Amino acid sequence: MNLLEEIKKQRMLQGVSWEELAKNLPIGGNALRIAFKRNNVRKVYLDEIRKVLKIEVDEATQAHEAREALYLAKDGVSISLDEIACFAEDNHDAFFDHKYFKREIELRVAKRLIELASDAEKFKEFLRS
Repeated sequence: MNLLEEIKKQRMLQGVSWEELAKNLPIGGNALRIAFKRNNVRKVYLDEIRKVLKIEVDEATQAHEAREALYLAKDGVSISLDEIACFAEDNHDAFFDHKYFKREIELRVAKRLIELASDAEKFKEFLRS
């Protein structure tokens, strides 16, 4: 059983409302319920939800999550790569219209086009994909 399923099960068994789960989160209970229904809960919320439901996580899961959790920190403020990705998804047009990301995307596309143009086999393989 994955973590989201375990949280759903424990919430029902313990009789905890979505509002109670969201009490210390920046979203409301209804938004949290929808996120769970869509299986799209931000990882940053899961630790707080685990505390409320008193769900223990085994060492293998903790180690895996620690490897996956990348953070940027500056002046005492940190943000995870997952939070940045969620922000980019929620604000797609503004995010990818930013001059840095636009330039980075253009460079990567140009590099890939040069790579394809210089090798006929890679180009054929790309067309088949």
